[in-house]
Amino acid sequence: MSIYDEAFALLPNRGMTAAAIKGFGLRTWGTAAPVGYAATEPKAREAVERKVRRLAAQGLPVPQDIAAPIIAARNADQLSEARARAMDAAIAGIQTVEQVRGPAVIKPALAFLRQELRAIAVEAADLAPTLARVKGAADVLKSKDPSVTAA
Repeated sequence: MSIYDEAFALLPNRGMTAAAIKGFGLRTWGTAAPVGYAATEPKAREAVERKVRRLAAQGLPVPQDIAAPIIAARNADQLSEARARAMDAAIAGIQTVEQVRGPAVIKPALAFLRQELRAIAVEAADLAPTLARVKGAADVLKSKDPSVTAA
């Protein structure tokens, strides 16, 4: 894990948007529909219209409830749309929480990075005398001194 990843992991709520998008079965945020969603009313309407034409061609009466599949499909579509809006609102709220990071929230990550930077500075200071006599990569490769090759 990189220093960045370790510091980022200290931030609260990180990764919640990605987890929500994946958990909701969305491709990306803002698609407003789960993966594989398609409105069902148009197909239901076409099927009912075909049936009505067939009945009319045969001179038969049209049942009162023949349009019930259209209403059922419309209801299913409205439920899917309402669900998608609720998921969209949830993700927008999560993103707001993720983006609002005041000084108190990022202090642990900054403290971690400060500590890592100090450790790197100490290590660099310790290596400076050894590396002062090295002019380039070729010197390191030719060197028999283990302190140079280790640095």
